[in-house]
Amino acid sequence: MSKRRYRAIKAYENEQFLKSADARLLRILSEYLEPESRFRALDLKDTIVVFGSARIRSREQAEAELKEARAAGGDVARAERTLEMSRYYEATRALAYRLTEWSKGLEGHDRRFCICSGVVV
Repeated sequence: MSKRRYRAIKAYENEQFLKSADARLLRILSEYLEPESRFRALDLKDTIVVFGSARIRSREQAEAELKEARAAGGDVARAERTLEMSRYYEATRALAYRLTEWSKGLEGHDRRFCICSGVVV
């Protein structure tokens, strides 16, 4: 009778574990550490992070969703709320733009702010 040994896979290589609920904290931590590592490699020292904007739709997207909801008999009330919330997306976009322009005007080349948000500028 042959003896088989169970060889455990390293946790950091175990994709099933990394995608599990048990590893949620690791995924959250990696969302902080990975960009921090990238910023160091790019010599970025100053960042401004805007939280919460990744799940809000742009006005363009929200208007399209409302149009689709009305045409298809979907959840119009929800689409209207999404459109109302899109003002925060647009405000974040404007703020990111203004901060970027301000940063470009600072003296020296070592003071450029990286704006991090869920918004595409």
